[in-house]
Amino acid sequence: MSDNCCVSKALYVGLCCYIGTPTDVTVRREVMDMVEMIMKPVQIDNGMRRMESGSYREGFRFNSSDFDTMFWITKHKVITDLSQSSVYDLSKHSIILMEDIETPPGFVRLQLLTSPLDRTIENPTVKTMIEPVICNSLLRIEPLLGHIKSAADTDFCIRWEIHEKRFCPQNIRNNYLILRFITVLINQSFTEYETLTLQQCMADVLVATAFINLSTSSLLDSTNKKVYRSDRLTSNLLKLAGRVGGVSCLLYLALYYYRTSRYREGLYVTAVVKSRLTQPYILYHTVDRERYNEYVAGWSLTKRMKKAWVFEVHMLSVLCNYRLGNRSQCLQSLTDLQTLLLYDDGRYVPLDLRDISWQILGICQHVVGDLHGALQSYQQSMRQKPWNKLQNATKYRIALVLNQLN
Repeated sequence: MSDNCCVSKALYVGLCCYIGTPTDVTVRREVMDMVEMIMKPVQIDNGMRRMESGSYREGFRFNSSDFDTMFWITKHKVITDLSQSSVYDLSKHSIILMEDIETPPGFVRLQLLTSPLDRTIENPTVKTMIEPVICNSLLRIEPLLGHIKSAADTDFCIRWEIHEKRFCPQNIRNNYLILRFITVLINQSFTEYETLTLQQCMADVLVATAFINLSTSSLLDSTNKKVYRSDRLTSNLLKLAGRVGGVSCLLYLALYYYRTSRYREGLYVTAVVKSRLTQPYILYHTVDRERYNEYVAGWSLTKRMKKAWVFEVHMLSVLCNYRLGNRSQCLQSLTDLQTLLLYDDGRYVPLDLRDISWQILGICQHVVGDLHGALQSYQQSMRQKPWNKLQNATKYRIALVLNQLN
């Protein structure tokens, strides 16, 4: 092989490690394509559209990647001729005339022809028009073993991109708009990466809708019929989310059972998820690449997400066993969790979750009456890097424990 060929191959492999393989870049683009498609009806309903461009939007992940985000208000209509104003309903739209006569090249003159329907057009402050831009901290440097990735490496990339684009709608109206739009999209043809993003979005929105329903149902009157309907709706939403989401998504159903004092059901669901999490092909923050590649060979991407991908894990078995009076199982679960946190090297509890993980362990110990253990866990939480900004809450819990000990 000539020196030129060797240099070309090395250069290509190096670029794949720095930029990402063609598959990586495709995954990033298509995940964002689907996110924009799903959010479009919500943005239209809210009266503000958003579009991203730039190297980050095109699938590149450099420290210098630029974020170009454009917003526009949907009820503001720009025209180039006064006759075009008759097309729009002046009670719903603000009409802006664009003129390019006697203006420098590349510039136009805008003139508001109607009373503004939105204050932002009168006071266009940048801070009120653009959302915070959150940089993607992903930096993947892989050994120069070739530009062809295994299923485990590719799936790590996909899981990360989807996890970074998690859907957290804030109100029930937006949730129903998204779910209604998903029922339309679900019958269309998409790439496997877009389909996966659609499924994860559906799971996220179903979970959000279920817990919004739970919080609002408490405002209903003690009628046996309305409470039953609300409970059935919440349970069905969470069960459906568990069927379309990742392995750990079913834990939201266990959390719902715990919140509604159905501890046996919660413990059963937790045990089901726990049995799935012990499979050798589970992909969380770490994975046994050889066994993963061996087990998932031939599985579709959707099946791999449902059976192998974990997004988050809850500490529910401790609390359910405690509520049921299963003292020995409760203490064993606490010991297992404490051992994991003490000796984990970041494989199972990543750095950005250690502060909240220690606090949750402390809460579990606090609930079951282990005040000294709770105090130690809260103090451990304070020693971690404050990724989740829990310091004030943790200080309050420490003071509460010290007061009880005295």
